[in-house]
Parts: sequence; C-alpha cells; structure tokens
Amino acid sequence: MTTSSAGTEPDAEIPPGVVRGLRGDGIDPSGLRPQGVTRADLERASRVVAFACDLTNMAPPGLTIERWDDVPAVSEDYGRARNVIAARVRGLVDQLQQS
Repeated sequence: MTTSSAGTEPDAEIPPGVVRGLRGDGIDPSGLRPQGVTRADLERASRVVAFACDLTNMAPPGLTIERWDDVPAVSEDYGRARNVIAARVRGLVDQLQQS
C-alpha cells in the first residue's frame, strides 16, 4: 500500500508551525513541498480521504471518497489536528483490516 497527500489549494511552503509540530513528532519535513491534487492522482487511487474539500468534480466514477470535515486545520492547531487525524486513521485501519 502506498499513500500520498495533496491539497486543492496547497501553500507554497509547509507553514512554520506545522514544520515545528512535525519535527517535534520526529518527522523531518525537509525537502517536502505541498502538492496540488490532480485528476490523475485520483484516477490512481483506490480510496481517498478528503479534509474539508469536495473532490467530486475531479474524481473518476466509482472512487470512494471519505470526507473528514471535522478535522481542525493543521496550520491552526497542529497538535489537535494530529490527534484527530491519528484517531481517524486508527479507525480506518481497523475497518480495512476487517474487510
């Protein structure tokens, strides 16, 4: 399984607060840049999780898009967003393991 992340309106750079948060969690974001999602990305995907954005117009027919609109903006509160995302990912992994 491979994963990737992209946004509909990505920043030019990873915001400084997010960089600090990632480094505090032992993740080195050096060399990473925010990327924009493309239709080709969605065509290669078997499952998509969207954070507060609607990808319906870009998605190919039949693609599963799960909306996590309750996740706080990472750039506004990294710690809170990380905790919500981690809990949601654990739930998703459990769900996929039961399939």
